[in-house]
Amino acid sequence: MKKTNQEGIKMLCLIAHEQLQHFTKDEERRVIRDSERSYVIRTVLRRAVEKTSGPQRSNKQKCNYISNEVKLKLKGGLSEGDLKELVVDHMIPLSYFYNSFDERITVESLINKCKIYSNTCLITKEEDDSLNKGGYNKKSPDETDKFSRYKEVLIECKEITDSEKNLIKKITKKLSKHVFNKIAKLYKKDNPKSEELTYPKSNKPTNQIKLLAEKYNIEL
Repeated sequence: MKKTNQEGIKMLCLIAHEQLQHFTKDEERRVIRDSERSYVIRTVLRRAVEKTSGPQRSNKQKCNYISNEVKLKLKGGLSEGDLKELVVDHMIPLSYFYNSFDERITVESLINKCKIYSNTCLITKEEDDSLNKGGYNKKSPDETDKFSRYKEVLIECKEITDSEKNLIKKITKKLSKHVFNKIAKLYKKDNPKSEELTYPKSNKPTNQIKLLAEKYNIEL
């Protein structure tokens, strides 16, 4: 039976919690973190944070915020290539998350922290470069203020709207093989002497496929 998104997040946090119990301590009871176990914990918690953002596969569709520069680009029309150049930025760097716990933390606390650190913003490559040049790729002037890094390098952002999310979804959406086969089958039935439709190399619906989908009342 397929797990729900919340069940998946809890399972990942359980794995991280179990690994945390195996950290050793020195004579002064300070935690000694071994690199291999730390890598496992960071990997599963990063996945838990991604799932907390939402069930969508594309991280760009999960963003809570969007910079004003990206807003302008969306309004002007973005190609899939342009969209790939945009950066999904964790507003509070995940390094703070990884350094905020030890073996005493509970599974519920890990789940709650995933919510705090799941806030992401869609920014331009140039804005990402300015964060890196300012030394804010893994640091923040104030980890309690998710906007503090952006204030330092003059990045303005707002909460992303549903219409903006839908625009991003349209750009990234690929043509389902299942949907294509339904259209191709109906097309062949109506046009037995015509050449069979071929799945587009771009993975995107062509104008012909869009028209056929409309004709057969099939959602792309």
